[in-house]
Amino acid sequence: MHSMFASTSQSNDDGLRASYNISLLIAKSGKPHTIGEQLILPAVEEVECIDEDIHTYSQHLSALHDDFKTRFEDILTMDIPPWIINPFDETEVANVVLQEELLELSTNEELKVKFRKGYQTFWLQAEIPEKYPGLWEIARKFLIAFPSSYLVERSFSAVTNLLTKKRSKLNITERGDLRLLLTKIKPNIDRLLTLHQIHPSH
Repeated sequence: MHSMFASTSQSNDDGLRASYNISLLIAKSGKPHTIGEQLILPAVEEVECIDEDIHTYSQHLSALHDDFKTRFEDILTMDIPPWIINPFDETEVANVVLQEELLELSTNEELKVKFRKGYQTFWLQAEIPEKYPGLWEIARKFLIAFPSSYLVERSFSAVTNLLTKKRSKLNITERGDLRLLLTKIKPNIDRLLTLHQIHPSH
């Protein structure tokens, strides 16, 4: 019983000591108590974890945070041009060709109406790659980087269906099988026929 009271007393002392240390940091800063994390983060370093479970959870969350940073470093460090999010507000770009396309796009009233459905839907319109190839070449890379979980799961299912035991070495990305299976864009058969060179019989 005595050991239990001693442990509780020690915990209270540790908590009180941490509280005093935090108060000291606040007083030394000479600033209001509402300055946010600039003041709070150094203070938190003085706090000691009493519960071992909390310490375990804290370590786990820190490791998880580091893991996410490593896995998604390329996405987190992406410099997304503002005109991708809203091409009608931002028309300043260094590349002259892109600036011309962006100016032309920003004055297109029909496209402005379609933009209300969201920037992702906007850039995935069939006419964008045809009319604005320079802008599309940049925008598509960013759209591919953020697929929804639904699309990812659908893609995995498609790969499973395509790569049977007999077709395990099939290069589905280069052949276009996977893209054709997943896309909602309907191929322009008439245009493909006009581009196809006819071989006369000998």
